Amino acid sequence: VAGNLGATEVHQYAGTLERELRAGQPPASQAALDQALGIALATVARLSFPSGDSRPESLNAMGEAVADLADLQRLLAKQDAAAIDRFAALREPLASRMDAESFGHLAQAIDDLDFRGALKILNEALK
Repeated sequence: VAGNLGATEVHQYAGTLERELRAGQPPASQAALDQALGIALATVARLSFPSGDSRPESLNAMGEAVADLADLQRLLAKQDAAAIDRFAALREPLASRMDAESFGHLAQAIDDLDFRGALKILNEALK
């Protein structure tokens, strides 16, 4: 289900954890799953339907927003220059959901190609 929502890291770590547990191994991926799940849940909690609209289109938009944000986080973590374009596409929604100071620091970190710093700022803002 997580993969269908665009929470690909949650999906990936949940599968890894399940394989570890089935094999009787220590749950080494538990911390990574907890972090990815926390970020995904925080993201969903911050999203709202426009004007209280609960039509399927709004659900699709919410799923797309979660997927886009997860993609930005993935690109930042990989230090992929494609994060610049993904951030540009998410600039307005992020600016409306983050406090101005944090958003300014995030934008500056991305402009400076400090992707690790940008990821840290983004993850803190989503807590």
